Amino acid sequence: IMPLIRANLKYRHLFGEQVRKDQQFENVPISRNAHDGQFVAVNSEFLAVSCESSGGGSFLILPIDKPGRLSPLNLHKICGHSSAIIDLAWNPFDDRVLATASEDGYVKLWRVADPSEVSPAAELEHNRRLLYTAWHPAAADVLLTASYDCEVAVWADCRLCSTIGHPDHVNSIAWSPDGRLLASTCKDRLARVMDPRSGCTVAKWTCHTGAKISKILFSDDCRLLTTGFSEYSQRQYALWDLNKTSRALHSDEVDSSSGVLLPYYDPDCSLLYLAGRGDGNIRFYEISRGRLHFLNQFSTHSPQKCIAQLPKRALDRSLCEVGRLYRLHVASNVVEPVRVIAPRRGHHVSDIYPPAAAPIPALGADQWLAGANRDPVRVSLSTGEIINPPLPPPQKPQSPPQAPQAQSSSSNGGDPTHQLTPGTLRNIQHLVQAASPPRPTLNSETAASTPADPAAAAPDTAATAAPAGTSCGPEKFSRLLEKFQHLDSPSTVAIEGGGPFSGRRSQSFRHPRSSRPVFAVNSASSTAAAATAAAAAAGPAAVAAADDSTLNTSASVKRRASTVTTSSVVVRPQLKNSTARISPQEPSPGGDASAAVSNSACGPTADMDSSSGRPDAVSTEELTSQLAAKDVELSSLRKELAFRDMRLMRLEKELQSKESELVYLRTLLRRYGDSRSSQC
Repeated sequence: IMPLIRANLKYRHLFGEQVRKDQQFENVPISRNAHDGQFVAVNSEFLAVSCESSGGGSFLILPIDKPGRLSPLNLHKICGHSSAIIDLAWNPFDDRVLATASEDGYVKLWRVADPSEVSPAAELEHNRRLLYTAWHPAAADVLLTASYDCEVAVWADCRLCSTIGHPDHVNSIAWSPDGRLLASTCKDRLARVMDPRSGCTVAKWTCHTGAKISKILFSDDCRLLTTGFSEYSQRQYALWDLNKTSRALHSDEVDSSSGVLLPYYDPDCSLLYLAGRGDGNIRFYEISRGRLHFLNQFSTHSPQKCIAQLPKRALDRSLCEVGRLYRLHVASNVVEPVRVIAPRRGHHVSDIYPPAAAPIPALGADQWLAGANRDPVRVSLSTGEIINPPLPPPQKPQSPPQAPQAQSSSSNGGDPTHQLTPGTLRNIQHLVQAASPPRPTLNSETAASTPADPAAAAPDTAATAAPAGTSCGPEKFSRLLEKFQHLDSPSTVAIEGGGPFSGRRSQSFRHPRSSRPVFAVNSASSTAAAATAAAAAAGPAAVAAADDSTLNTSASVKRRASTVTTSSVVVRPQLKNSTARISPQEPSPGGDASAAVSNSACGPTADMDSSSGRPDAVSTEELTSQLAAKDVELSSLRKELAFRDMRLMRLEKELQSKESELVYLRTLLRRYGDSRSSQC
């Protein structure tokens, strides 16, 4: 079966080709640090190498199209760290931005204008020395870092978004293809898959039983590949299904060398490159049908420290080059490019070049933080066509167009205000009284003077009628209601005539929680909505009772004003659908009960319901404070959960050690019994 499967592999004839000596980078002072990080990084323009320096950490930027021997006098080392640089990573969407991680606890971002002109752009701080860095494969300016303080941090636009704790030191980190998940391996021999936004653990399992360093990466959204050591220090690899981690889909042993096995994956061609640290060879595998198929290997006599992959868009398609790997030779201070070639002829060349990742982010950092996920943008290498376009940026919400506001100048300053004359106020009061007669509450003094006969206390409808000669049609009635119920501008009311507010030129009112004030008319017997509905039901006949001219009050109205405390009409801004309140005013000493604008209705008591004593709506400050309290409580719960998880891990490790101790003691006891039986 295996020969048949191998015959169907696309890259079964893959091989590695060593370049000539004049195409290598020689005399490069490569760092001698023993860490297993990425000491070399390459993009379509530059090659970045961590250098050995006597004081602090430095690195070199070399153009990839200018190989050869470097002169020690012309080396432009960039020094920005106080300790050695142990990991480098280019931004996949900007060939001029480089991230460097150092043992001094800082991750620094550099803007590269030229190999000799490099300036720092930002720095991210950890509590202890850094271990690894990884850029998000689909979102712009999202960086993942791991440090020696057993934490993995997620940064977006140089802001710390989340931290994920581990019970021991982190050995490797990796993003999923769409950036929805991240994976890590730890010194406790467990592999973990987590949500980078919330920090929740999706799955964890024992990937390799050996105590040495293990590595992990995603082959696709649901499958992961790990490399590590067995219990007997055999180097091995395994392919896992995220939905079923109890058993590996495919695993095999490579050899018994002691160097860490570093995996590098090409998601476009499903090719895996295994490079052992300190080895002189690179193994090529193709992942197909849930298995790893060995294709070929590239071998040299010089050991390698690590390798870097060149992006697909910078390959030479005329040579059928499907990959280019840059090897670091620490012993000879050489950076050697290795061409990975899949031989093809004629029109079959396009078969080995599927759509590759484009230098265009699929979504922004804010969109990713909001919960959006998207596969990386891919481009056709033959036509340059974008296969899946990026997610468009969110548009800013546009405010709805407001109606033009009525402009009028006051008598003193010329400010635009809505003029309410005494005649207009009296017309509104008369409309409300005609629609719904008031039922005021009687106090002790007015109750004695109130006649017992209901007919005597009933309002005289003839007295409330408008004087002869006044008329109001349906058009005037609709205009009047529209004028005082659909005002869009802040209420600046000009008061004229007598009354409690006599002598004040203007009063400005605004609801403390209202962005769009609405004028409402309040009476002693009904809410604003009921008064408006009753006035609308009354129609033009009720409007005919009011006019902008002087109102001739009859004797019955004067008697009622003298015996009953009259509730004046209150004009104030309030939220829509809110309950109207009553603000009774004492009659003016100089005459009848004129209309007044209640200033106290807009105070703190205006927001309280008289029956329940509760506010009409919760303020934004209260909601913000409640949300902040909930966030603090949630963060404390997460910390407690992480602490308990770490404690559980320690207990599991202790249990495993005790079990191994018990097995050892049983073995000794069995051997002792066998020896005693043989002596007998």
